[in-house]
Amino acid sequence: MAIAKTAAATIHLELASGAFVDAFYNEQTGTTAFALIEQDRRVFGVDNTGGWHVHPLSDPTQHQPLADAMTFAEFVAEIERHT
Repeated sequence: MAIAKTAAATIHLELASGAFVDAFYNEQTGTTAFALIEQDRRVFGVDNTGGWHVHPLSDPTQHQPLADAMTFAEFVAEIERHT
C-alpha cells in the first residue's frame, strides 16, 4: 500500500500591530494563498484558487482577477503601501 504525501506549508507572521500575515502553499494542488488578518478577519488577500485573484482592502469579499501570479514579496509590498 502506497501512502500519498502532500507537501504543504503555512507561514504565520505576527505583526507589531497585532495583525498577522498567513502564507500557504500546497504542492499537490498548486494552491498558493496570502492573507492579511486583523481581528480574526481577512482584510486583504491573494490566491490562485480558480485563477489568480485579489481580495482587496476595500472589500475583501470580492474576487478581482489578476493578470499574473503575485509573489509573497509583492504581497508584502502591497500591504506596506496601504499602512
